[in-house]
Amino acid sequence: MLNNARSWAPRGPWRYAVALVAALAAFGARELMHPVLEAHMPALFFTIAAVLVGFFLGFGPAILVVTIGVPVADYFFVPPYANFSYFDKEDVILFVGFPVATLLFLGMIEWLRRTQHEAKLFAEVARSRHQMLLRSDKRRRSAEASHLISDRLLRQFTDENADVLYVGKVGSSYEYVSESLHQEIAPLEGEAVSARLMATFSESDASTFAAAFEQSSDLGTRSWQVSLPRRNPALSDLMCQLERFPTAHGAYLIMKIPSKAVG
Repeated sequence: MLNNARSWAPRGPWRYAVALVAALAAFGARELMHPVLEAHMPALFFTIAAVLVGFFLGFGPAILVVTIGVPVADYFFVPPYANFSYFDKEDVILFVGFPVATLLFLGMIEWLRRTQHEAKLFAEVARSRHQMLLRSDKRRRSAEASHLISDRLLRQFTDENADVLYVGKVGSSYEYVSESLHQEIAPLEGEAVSARLMATFSESDASTFAAAFEQSSDLGTRSWQVSLPRRNPALSDLMCQLERFPTAHGAYLIMKIPSKAVG
């Protein structure tokens, strides 16, 4: 984030062309004001140009304005004019004071601009994370509502249909098991009812049950016939109907038999 804050200024060589134009404009403005200012404040307009360039285009182009402004201001606006051979206190003040003061201003501007850009980056990241949280919360609320609706519908469905032995939601841990089915399948410690059913079924029926529980893009209702062995060997197997129902809230697997067959 801090490294990105350094990139607040625009990029491209055109910035230095603009800085050169700003230096020429500063020279023209100082030349127009020379009859009034005479030898006073020879680098005033160059300082203004450097500060403006530094604020909008960055530190590098502003340094170019300072580099051009020092010799130009000394040559044209410090007496004796148009003469580099004579060097006195005024020249020293210009060559030392103007760059130091201007660089101080530019350093403060650079720090402020980086801080401003960093604050914008943090604000964008915070806004993006806030939107992600809102979307996540919306999905969570939708999932909770879907689960509650599905649970109510399944409870009503199983209460009104005594022949339903098992209901499971594909891709979810939700399972409904009737009391009669609990009596027919062997208990397995820590295992889901679907795992207990697969351990009870024959190999072919277990494969059918596992295939019905797989995630699928099939939108149609499908059904299979499976045989459920009874815990009492003296009783014949229960012929069950296994049905898969796709809904807007996910697919459900329902196993049922005629109520008279459960004994």
